[in-house]
Amino acid sequence: MKFIIKNINAFILFLLASTLIAHAQEDKLIVPDSFRIKVFADKIKNPRTMALASDQKTIFVGTRKPEKVYALRDEDGDFYAEKTWTLYERLSQPHGVAVLGDDLYISQTTRISVAKNILKHLKKAPALENVIEGLPQDYWHGWKTIRFGPDGKLYFAVGSTCDACIEKKNILATINRVDIKTKRIERVANGVRNSVGFDWHPLTGRFWFSDNGMDALGHYAPSCEINSLSELGQHFGWPYMHDDSNQHPKLFSRKPKDLNLVAPAFKLGPHVAPLGIHFYRGNMFPKRYKNSLFVAEHASEAGLNKEGYRVKNLLIQSGKVIESKVFLKGWIKKTGEIWGKPTAFLELPDGSLLVSDDHNDKIYRISYTRSFWEKLQSYF
Repeated sequence: MKFIIKNINAFILFLLASTLIAHAQEDKLIVPDSFRIKVFADKIKNPRTMALASDQKTIFVGTRKPEKVYALRDEDGDFYAEKTWTLYERLSQPHGVAVLGDDLYISQTTRISVAKNILKHLKKAPALENVIEGLPQDYWHGWKTIRFGPDGKLYFAVGSTCDACIEKKNILATINRVDIKTKRIERVANGVRNSVGFDWHPLTGRFWFSDNGMDALGHYAPSCEINSLSELGQHFGWPYMHDDSNQHPKLFSRKPKDLNLVAPAFKLGPHVAPLGIHFYRGNMFPKRYKNSLFVAEHASEAGLNKEGYRVKNLLIQSGKVIESKVFLKGWIKKTGEIWGKPTAFLELPDGSLLVSDDHNDKIYRISYTRSFWEKLQSYF
């Protein structure tokens, strides 16, 4: 009996210790109970979007300010990327990276290019081959998110050149897709001021995307948006309508009469600047998070109350957002100082989630460890 009690006590102490470890935070970031956040990479500057290579180990990272593209890898399984390669530099806002097979696609201000068989050339990256050229050269909102869709086509966003105006080039303020074999470009969505994140619902295949609201309507309007596409070519309001309640005082009257505007699927609030979004597909997190949407609120300098600087999680049922909760916060100190900004996501094969912070030059890994009671119940 003493042996049994002794071992049970030891087991309980082990569970308590592991639970306390699971609650430890990195740089005072706060995640829900039983989640853990840890620095995954801190040797690259201004990490933005990320893509997983075909080897399921190497991660490609795009940037804006250093204008470099990196590859990194955790080589010893400790969930920290010890190895880093600088693949390309002196590019023009290479924010977007995407992988198809063994090839790496990189977006720049005026073009999207491909590096063939990239894993064989990490020490000396191959010359880039252009897939699309002649995109608008405007630097403001010129960075482009790219991602391959379930249809095998490469989706890319082209931001606006202004806060609110009627653009002269119809590709501005849009989301598009290109067949990389035929180079044929199709319009996906119109009236999108600046989308820096999009994804497809894992069950329905429906296309969802973030959009940043304009600044000049004040501190309290309009709301930034999460949008959902039901058919190709829909118009989501910009510059005539901002969210579903703010008509532009000068431009709304110039809206074509036959133009139908799609209301946002969810309003996040003004100036939170949603960038990357990601539907969770893994099995590490609790069932509540399966097929839910993570949103990186990068935040805008135009906000009066410093809204954003956090990650939200949205539950979606029947195409509608039924719940919104703050999942990750802590980038604002009590003094009001901002020390980090979430930017984009990448889900790893084990179900953990990477989130980049382009302000604090880090990539974090979020994992889940079962709570004490979950472990205790499974033991008995």
